[in-house]
Amino acid sequence: MRPILLAASLLLLLLIAAAAPTPSAAAPAAAPSTPTAALDAGGGWLQIADPEAAGWSAADLARARQRAVELGSAAVFVVQDGRVVVSWGAVERPLRLASVRKSLVSLLYGPALASGSVALEASLADLGIDDLGGLSERERGARVVDLLSARSGIYHPAAYEPASMKEQRPERGSAAPGERWFYNNWDFNTAGAILERRLGRDLFAVFAERLATPLGLQDFDLADTVRFLEPRRSVIPAHLFRLSARDLARCGQLVAQGGAWNGRQLVPRSWIEESTRAHTELPPGNGFGAGGYGYMWWLYPGDPQAAARFDRLDRVVARGNGGQILVVAPAAGLVAVHRGDLDHGAGVGFDDAFDVLRRVVAAQRGAEAGDGETAGGAAADVPLVALRPDPFDHLPPPLPRRTGAPPSPRLVAALVGDYEVSPRLGFELYASEGRLFAHPVGPPLADAELLAESAAGGSAAGAVTLFSPIFDVTAEVERPAAGEAVEELRLTLNGQPMTARRRTPAAADEEAPSEPAEDGGG
Repeated sequence: MRPILLAASLLLLLLIAAAAPTPSAAAPAAAPSTPTAALDAGGGWLQIADPEAAGWSAADLARARQRAVELGSAAVFVVQDGRVVVSWGAVERPLRLASVRKSLVSLLYGPALASGSVALEASLADLGIDDLGGLSERERGARVVDLLSARSGIYHPAAYEPASMKEQRPERGSAAPGERWFYNNWDFNTAGAILERRLGRDLFAVFAERLATPLGLQDFDLADTVRFLEPRRSVIPAHLFRLSARDLARCGQLVAQGGAWNGRQLVPRSWIEESTRAHTELPPGNGFGAGGYGYMWWLYPGDPQAAARFDRLDRVVARGNGGQILVVAPAAGLVAVHRGDLDHGAGVGFDDAFDVLRRVVAAQRGAEAGDGETAGGAAADVPLVALRPDPFDHLPPPLPRRTGAPPSPRLVAALVGDYEVSPRLGFELYASEGRLFAHPVGPPLADAELLAESAAGGSAAGAVTLFSPIFDVTAEVERPAAGEAVEELRLTLNGQPMTARRRTPAAADEEAPSEPAEDGGG
C-alpha cells in the first residue's frame, strides 16, 4: 500500500503545482495568435517593399489614400501580419488621442491586477474615492469593474467631458452600480485615478515604464501628457495622451499578440482576453455603431453577410473624437490606425475614418472570403524595407511644443476676472489652489488650465506668454505693477489673433456663465 500511497501523493503534488498560478510579470511570453511585429535592428517598423507583389492592389490602395486626402486625415497606418502595408501622412507626429486614452489605461490594469495592486471587486468606499459635493452611500458602493465597464451608476460631472455626454447624462441616483451602461467620462477618469493612487506613482510614468519603453514607442514623450483638471466640475483629473500613428499601432499589435512583446508578457494574456470581450451587449442603433463594450474597449462583431471584408471581421476598437481609431482584428492579423488632427480642428468623422480603413483592407487580394483566418501569411516571404512614410501635402506643421509653470501668485491675482472678445465670445479667469483656469463663455469648450511659458512662472519683468497645454490658445500679457489688475490680453486662438478686454463688473453680471463642455474628450 505504501508505494501506492506515495505515488498518489506525488501525483497530487504535481497536479497542485500545475494548477498554481505563476506571477504574470515573470511568466514567459505565450505564443502569439498572430505573427509578431517585424522590426529592424534599431526597433523600427519594417514595411512591405512592394505591396502589389505581396497581394495588395496598388490601384485600390491609391484610391483609399485619395479618400483619406479628401477627408483631411492626418495619418493612416495599417499592419498585416506584423508588417506595415500602409504608412500615409504624419505617422510620426504625436497627436491628441481623445478617448483612445481609455484603452491605454485598460492595458495598464492588466499588470496591476496581476500584481495585486488593485482588485476588480474593490469599491469606491474601500478605495476612499469621493468627489465635489460628496458621493452617496450607494454610489460609493460602485466597484472598479463597474468603472471599467461604464456601469458605475455615478452621473457626476467630469473633466474633459463632451457636450453630448453632459446632455445625455442620466439623473444622479437613477441607477444602482452595475445596473445600467452609460458611456461616462467620470468612470474612465476615476479608473485612471485609482490606478495612480494604488500604484503610488504618476500614471504617465507607469505607462512609460510598463508599455512605452518595452514596446519601443518611437515618438512618445512624457512632456506631451496632460493631467487635465476642471476644478469646478470634479476633483478627479482626466489623463490625456498624445501618441503617433506608428506608436499607437504598436499598442494594437501588442493586443493582437495577446499582450506579448519580444519574449516578454507585458500584459497578461488573460487580461487581454477578458478586457476585450463584451461585458455589455449594445442594442442596434446605439449611436456608437459597436455591438458591445468590454473594459474600456469597443467590440464590433463581424457580420458574415457584410459586403466588405473589414465588416466581416471581429474587431476590437479604441476610438476617440475626431477620427482617432485603433482597430485590432487578431484572427485576421490586422492592426489599423486612423488619425485626425484635433490640434488644427481637422477632425474626421467616425464613419469616414472607418471607410478609409475599410478601403485599405479591401485592397488585399486573396482575402475576399473574410473567413476570419489570417490572410496575409505570404507576406512573410516578401522583401521588407525600413518604414517609408508617404506624407500628405494638406497637413499644416505641428504645433510648437511648449513648456511652462503655473503663473506666479501675483500674476494670477492680477488676471482673475471676466473678459470679452466679442459680444458672443468671452471667458472668465479664475484661480483654484493657486493655479489659473479659463472658463469659456459662449463656445462649447472645457475649462482649461493656463501656464506661463517661462521657468519663472510669470514673475519676470516684461510680457508673459500664457498657454493651454491641450488647446491651441496663447495669451500675451504685460506684467502689471503691484496691486494692478490686467485689463487686456492679446490672444491667439486656433491661429487667429484677437484681443480680450476685462469686463466691468456691471457688464459681467449681465451674462451668467454657461456650463462648460469639451471639444474632443469623446
